[in-house]
Amino acid sequence: MREQALRCCIIGKGGLAVECMQLLAERGHEVRYVISTDEKLKRWARAHQARQTDSSRAVPADFNLAEVDYLFSIANGEILPPRLLEQPRKLAINYHNGPLPKYAGVHATSWAILNGEKSHGVTWHVMAPLIDGGDVLKQLIFPIDEDESTLTLNLKCYEHSLEAFQQLLPELENDSYRRVPQDLNARSYFALRQKPFGAGLINWASDAAAISRLCRALDFGSYPNELGAANFLAGGAGL
Repeated sequence: MREQALRCCIIGKGGLAVECMQLLAERGHEVRYVISTDEKLKRWARAHQARQTDSSRAVPADFNLAEVDYLFSIANGEILPPRLLEQPRKLAINYHNGPLPKYAGVHATSWAILNGEKSHGVTWHVMAPLIDGGDVLKQLIFPIDEDESTLTLNLKCYEHSLEAFQQLLPELENDSYRRVPQDLNARSYFALRQKPFGAGLINWASDAAAISRLCRALDFGSYPNELGAANFLAGGAGL
């Protein structure tokens, strides 16, 4: 362990959360608490003697988050109670797969493709009462390819998020990080229930580029897709 090892809590799910926990462990830090329903995170917690519970809404009384330095929210679908954000000794930090202040909310990669963006980004930021509205700690911007789908752009986000986390960790270790306030006048926000115009129905009067963007933005590959699928009418029925 490092002499000044950090004590951390992880809330979230998926491969990115596991990779970040592993990076913390490799640098001599302690993941003391894991809050997740994801079996991969649960197995990691058991293997590393971390305390684990399923929901941030029912944290056990003996989960003393005031003793952790950092709380990391990674691919976390829950809106965390303010009391959790206030407990860590230093910061509560969230990963967002968009170039904040643009594309706050959900499905950032899909909306970026739908809107014809030429670049995208990932952001690690301080958690605040305003969703995805806290100070930026680390952000990486990268190009969107012409044939980019949500699937491929999500993969790019995954790679760049790990790179950004590796850059951020030394700054957290020696308190040299910079908090950059977001320009909320430039903020765009996409809600969970927000859908593309026509709910994914292809309008054949649109130009080819717009139809291509719609199809690529709704292509999640084999991953869960809560935004919707591109579809068209044939013989009076939606297919």
